[in-house]
Amino acid sequence: MTSFTFADPWFLILLLPLLGWIAWYILVYPTKRLRLSLSYDPGKLHSGKLSLQFLRWLPVILRVLTLVCWILALARPQSAGELRLREEDGIDILLSLDVSASMETEDFLPNRLEVAKSVSKEFIQGRPQDRFGLIVFAEDAFTYVPLTMDHDLLQNLISQIKPGIMPKQGTAVGSAISAGINRFQDSEGMTKIMIILTDGASNRGKIDPLNAARLAANRGIRVYTVGVGKESFTVQDPTRGNVTQQTDLDIPILQQVSEITGARFFRANSPEALQDIFVSINELEKNVFASENDRRIEDRYPFFIKAGFLLITLSLIFQVLSWYNPLEE
Repeated sequence: MTSFTFADPWFLILLLPLLGWIAWYILVYPTKRLRLSLSYDPGKLHSGKLSLQFLRWLPVILRVLTLVCWILALARPQSAGELRLREEDGIDILLSLDVSASMETEDFLPNRLEVAKSVSKEFIQGRPQDRFGLIVFAEDAFTYVPLTMDHDLLQNLISQIKPGIMPKQGTAVGSAISAGINRFQDSEGMTKIMIILTDGASNRGKIDPLNAARLAANRGIRVYTVGVGKESFTVQDPTRGNVTQQTDLDIPILQQVSEITGARFFRANSPEALQDIFVSINELEKNVFASENDRRIEDRYPFFIKAGFLLITLSLIFQVLSWYNPLEE
C-alpha cells in the first residue's frame, strides 16, 4: 500500500485565503456586477437548444485550479511505498567443528579446539538475526545442535564440547558436508551456508569431500572452509624431547570444496587470524533488513507544477474565445 504525505505541509495554509476569495466570488461578486438594460421585443427572442452559459466561468475556474496545484506543489507531496519486512529473518548457518585428536594441539593456546569454540561463540553473538546449528566431526560426523534461534543454548552447548565427544582418530570432511546437507533439508531460509573448521586432511568417511561439495552446490549451500593451525609447531615428546611437526591440511581439497560451492577457503595460522576470518565471513554474508530508509520516497510536486501550467494555458485559451465575456473583468 502506498502512503501519500507532504514534506512541507505548512504551505497548505495558503489554501485558506484562496477559499475565502472563492466564497467572495460566489456570494458577493454577483451583486456588484454591472448590468446593462436593453430594449427588445421578447416575442422575437428564441432560446437555444443548448445552453453554453457555463463556459464563461471556465477561465476563472481554471485559474483557481492553477493556484491550487501550485500551492500543493509548494507543500511537496510525496509518495512512499509500503514497508515490508522479509519473512525469513536472517541466514541459516551451520558451523562444522573438527573434534579430532589433532585439535588438542597447543600451538593455539590453550589449544586449537578451545580457540575455535571461543571464536565461534563470538561469531554467533554478533549475528542475533540468524539461525545457527552445529555439526561435530572426526572419524564420522553428526548434528550436535539443529538449526535454532536460541543462541544462548547453542553457546552453552559449544562450551561443553570436550575431546573424546566421539571417536577422534581421523577427519571426515565429506561426512561433515553431507550431515550439513541433510540438516538443511528442513531449512526454509533463502541463504544457507556452512563453515567448516578443521586442522586435518580428509582421511575418513565414505563420502568424498568434492562429491559432497557438488551436492551442496546443487542445493544452494555455500561451504566456507577454514584451515586451523600453524604450518609447523613444536611438541614435547617423552623420548625425543622437542619435536617439530607439520599441520596435516589438504589445502587444495579444501579450496576446491569452497570454490565448487561459491564460497572461499581461509587459512588461520593464529587465533587472531581465525578471528579475522570470521569477521571476513561476516562481511561476505551480510543481511539486508527492511527499515524506514528502505521505503522508496518519490516527490510528486513536478506533476502539480506541470498541471498548473496546463490549466493556466487552457484558461488563456478560453479567455480569447467567444465564450469569454470581457465585461466580467
